[in-house]
Amino acid sequence: MYFICPCYNLFIIVEDVGDGMGLFDKIFKKKEPEVVKVIIPPTNRSEINLNLPDGELVPFEGDILNTASMENIAIFKHNLGVLISKTKSAGKVEKFMLIREDDYFPENWKWRASCSSTVMEEYIFSLSIAIRRAYALEQAGINNKMNGLEIPIDPKTMAKALSNVDVKTGFVYMPSHFRSTKHFTINTPLGVTGSYNTVSTNRNFTIIDSADNFLSSGYGYSLAYYDAYLDVSHEALDISSEAIVLIEKSHFEKMKNDQQLMNMLFQRKVVIYEGDETVAINMLLAQMGALPSQIGSFYAEYDDDLKQIINASIIDLAYRNNLLYNQSHAAYMNPENGHFSNHFDDYNHDHIDFFNEFIAFMQTKFPEHQNLFTISSINDSERSSSIVNAIGTEALLEAIREYNEKALPAFRVRNAVYIKDHDNISFEDHNAILQTVHLISETYSINMEFDTPEKKALLEEAIRRFYQLPTVQDQLEAAKIVWDILGPKLDETAQLEIDTLNI
Repeated sequence: MYFICPCYNLFIIVEDVGDGMGLFDKIFKKKEPEVVKVIIPPTNRSEINLNLPDGELVPFEGDILNTASMENIAIFKHNLGVLISKTKSAGKVEKFMLIREDDYFPENWKWRASCSSTVMEEYIFSLSIAIRRAYALEQAGINNKMNGLEIPIDPKTMAKALSNVDVKTGFVYMPSHFRSTKHFTINTPLGVTGSYNTVSTNRNFTIIDSADNFLSSGYGYSLAYYDAYLDVSHEALDISSEAIVLIEKSHFEKMKNDQQLMNMLFQRKVVIYEGDETVAINMLLAQMGALPSQIGSFYAEYDDDLKQIINASIIDLAYRNNLLYNQSHAAYMNPENGHFSNHFDDYNHDHIDFFNEFIAFMQTKFPEHQNLFTISSINDSERSSSIVNAIGTEALLEAIREYNEKALPAFRVRNAVYIKDHDNISFEDHNAILQTVHLISETYSINMEFDTPEKKALLEEAIRRFYQLPTVQDQLEAAKIVWDILGPKLDETAQLEIDTLNI
């Protein structure tokens, strides 16, 4: 049996870690993102009245959480009413849940940095598309060449031919682009964040978890309903045993034969849903006692007083945990207030190295056509078609298969080494890394002035290496240079002795 019933209650205590000092100086307010998702409520059935207990949260029943079910909608509205009343009475939001959507299931229940040692993607180049199109025509027995020239194919004919060919035909295993931070929403479905996040929703997995581990990690940077992020390039963020995995029904049907994945999923509560993803997330949040940061008027009315409480509560949470509030990680968009992390992520070019590795492999496989293979050519449709015409689909697919068969085992070796290294950091090294993260966060700015351009280059390369080198010891070596340059910039009362940090 592969389903875990979603009928449960979950209670979370968020620890008050103190008032902090001097934090209002760090709280920067960005323009609120526009909300572009419009949820159209079901209209095919009349609302129903259920005999639900006053003042108590009610769990949803059944094997599937159907967001269009009028019974579920009635329970949802009831739970929202309970939470609204409690929130107004308390004058604050009392529970905060961390939410992340992802296509990749988090290995060992840890949120890790995206890098060449943690994620391999089935990359579709323009070359892959050109191969697939040519292969589809070949399989359909369609010859679109005459006297060496390509004859245009009717779009319907092309679409029919492509429908019989795997969409991943010609994919190449490539590692993910490097990202030192992991991003989440809080009490907010990703689908309502509009133009702020500009990322796709309805991914394979949505994991809803207590915000406790995020807040207590020491690696947090910024907090907001729409975006909360922290450094995971040194240590992963643990997913708690109380976390819930939300999966859309048709996605789950495709996964359920993956026994390894199912074994992992059975370690947590799993909810299968059908219908609207945003509503499903909000239904679960309300059931767990976390008031959604916003809601459609069909389900509840948030008056101005409640909205003020909701906004003040997240600002207070950031303040009490010594975190920036609502600050973008894209410093080049807002140099004065933007966080530095994305600035250094853009310095990482590991993915280019792997592109070049693939190019070199193809050039070796086809030495008589090696001039055809460049990074730009395999990403250009016209030049990719020329490669297919010159070499042929069969030979190209065989070469790509051979490359993938080598790339995946090599990744697994890197991944195993990375996890062993980053999951076994000593207390002393943990302390040194954490203090270095805080040093950079407190003192570095992309607009800061330096005595010489050489000193700026030295520092920025050291910061890049501190976040991006694959081993902890290499990162700590880079930290020594960071402390040499930025350490003196700390206030005397906050100055930390470098020799106590084991760096």
